[in-house]
Amino acid sequence: MGQDTWGGENIEMSFRIWMCGGKLEVLPCSRISHVFRSRSPYSFKDRNPSTTIAHNLNRVAEVWMDEYKDVYYNLTGNKPVGWGDVSARVAFREKHQCKSFKWYLETVTPYMFIPTHENYYKYGKLRNLGSKSCIHHDGVKRGDHLLPRLQDCNQDWAHGLEWSVI
Repeated sequence: MGQDTWGGENIEMSFRIWMCGGKLEVLPCSRISHVFRSRSPYSFKDRNPSTTIAHNLNRVAEVWMDEYKDVYYNLTGNKPVGWGDVSARVAFREKHQCKSFKWYLETVTPYMFIPTHENYYKYGKLRNLGSKSCIHHDGVKRGDHLLPRLQDCNQDWAHGLEWSVI
């Protein structure tokens, strides 16, 4: 409720299911796919789909992420404004006695590394200006160290520090 067009509803549904007592199951024999179109068949309130998606994801952060929403804003570069009225969603969460986002991180995704002011000085992504590749990690560790990898990136999600190869 309150989201525009599409974008972020999958994340909101996942948080809501896990934090409000449901569960998502992975079935080994299941197959899931997504067809990407060259052009969106949807019309957006704002001509820029990124603005609409940021609106939706900001709503998710404001309702479900508690004190961790600042991590989301720092990593995405989205401004912490423009999510509209979320009071009905907050009331839903309270009525159903949904758990905290901290519970979600500790129980559902305990492997996830969360960059906070306690363990990072700067937030953002490292992007090679020449190749447009970004350093990324999936929370996979070897000993005490996260294993980074390069992946394609674009300016929609690669905010923050930039580096160049000499």
